Amino acid sequence: MKNFSEAIEAFTAAILLIDSQKQKANFKQLKVQCYMKRALASYHGSQFMQALSDFQTVVKEDPVEVKAHFYMGKLLAKGIENQISKREEAILHFEQCAKYPERDYYAGNALFQIAKLRIRNKDYYEAYFSLKRASDNKFVSKRMQMYKDFTEGVLYLIKRKIKKGVQILTDLLEILIKKEKEIAKQQKNDKLNKKLIDPNGENEDPKAKVSREKHQASEKAHRDYLI
Repeated sequence: MKNFSEAIEAFTAAILLIDSQKQKANFKQLKVQCYMKRALASYHGSQFMQALSDFQTVVKEDPVEVKAHFYMGKLLAKGIENQISKREEAILHFEQCAKYPERDYYAGNALFQIAKLRIRNKDYYEAYFSLKRASDNKFVSKRMQMYKDFTEGVLYLIKRKIKKGVQILTDLLEILIKKEKEIAKQQKNDKLNKKLIDPNGENEDPKAKVSREKHQASEKAHRDYLI
């Protein structure tokens, strides 16, 4: 968090310095870059309102800046303004990213984000279409496959193909249950490993450290599955 705060301060100083120049027009692009970098530092430092404001400044000056649109979509979907998710507005920003398929990661990931929002709105047909578009953009994600399976299962139920839909959703549930069991087992092992760590955590047993790091990675991966 400290590093992000220092980065925000540095880019703020840079922006103020550019504004103090007489020939500000010569530094326009540099100023936009500073706003972009400050926005990213604010985002990762959990200063979401500041991040949103800076991303808005970036797209105002550079409407085709895909990365800014992507993060604006994430923030609006998160509901950082008055704790209300602005899903439709978020989708518009994600669609801006999808206009540039040459930016594989952002185009595909944006379509994946749209699919998740469509699922929240229970618009399963549009969600499935967005997931297909993401796949066509060569976006690869284990999470996306799970969302695709879920959406496909629900669509089979809607089409009254009950047996097929139930089978897909049952298989998906088994995967999630297995993952939960793996995490529970790892948590149990971590409790045992804590006995090998000194009070200050300075002489952590190597095996305990490896186990802890694996557990942290496993928990993060599980959260990613469900995001």
